Amino acid sequence: ACPAGVTLAFAAAGQAAALGERLKRRGFLTSFRSRHLLDRNWLQVSLLGDPPREELEWLVEAIEH
Repeated sequence: ACPAGVTLAFAAAGQAAALGERLKRRGFLTSFRSRHLLDRNWLQVSLLGDPPREELEWLVEAIEH
């Protein structure tokens, strides 16, 4: 298991919400909808348990793009 939490900050308006929605469709639950996070264009990812490597690789790819 590898519990971890990361806050990602984005430059362009709406990027955090757009990525959050894409990740949600893929089955990842992230935080980005609170007023605090939306105002800052931040997305928070928490890893709990032991997600499959394939899922983590997709997560990294989605964040990179």
